[in-house]
Amino acid sequence: MIDSSKASGILSSELCGNHFLSGSQVLGCHEERKFMLSMNAHLTNWIPICVPMDSWLMTPPPCGYWPAAVGPATGMFPAFFKFYDLLGGFCSPNSFIMTPNRAYDTFPQLSGRAAEGKTLKYASVFYEGQHNDARTNLAIALTAACKGVDIANYTAAVLRLSCVG
Repeated sequence: MIDSSKASGILSSELCGNHFLSGSQVLGCHEERKFMLSMNAHLTNWIPICVPMDSWLMTPPPCGYWPAAVGPATGMFPAFFKFYDLLGGFCSPNSFIMTPNRAYDTFPQLSGRAAEGKTLKYASVFYEGQHNDARTNLAIALTAACKGVDIANYTAAVLRLSCVG
């Protein structure tokens, strides 16, 4: 288990768990991400995510969707990322395509793929929002304290009250 105070959360709009979201849920996630990144610029930032294309055909296809098997050759993936930009209201930096040389320079972790004998055709790059959970929680606690709320850390629960009816 990862302690959220030691991890940075990614404000993703495409998947929750391992389940695809409905269209209205995706739009809602984009709205939430846009709000979080615009209202808390001191706690958030955009991170580039590189999707390397090693082959013109993908087998097995992503998510079992067979038309996506020809995605790298047809430009389906760059078009998908432009559509993703559109869904987000173009509030993030625009997605783009990188040549193999530029991708290796910008994302040095891709060099391991070359060592495995994979030849990079191109890379699609899109952006996701990132925030620091611990800083966000601290900002909430400090704001509450400024408004007169008592805050505590490492407290023990000694009694549980419940209201019935």
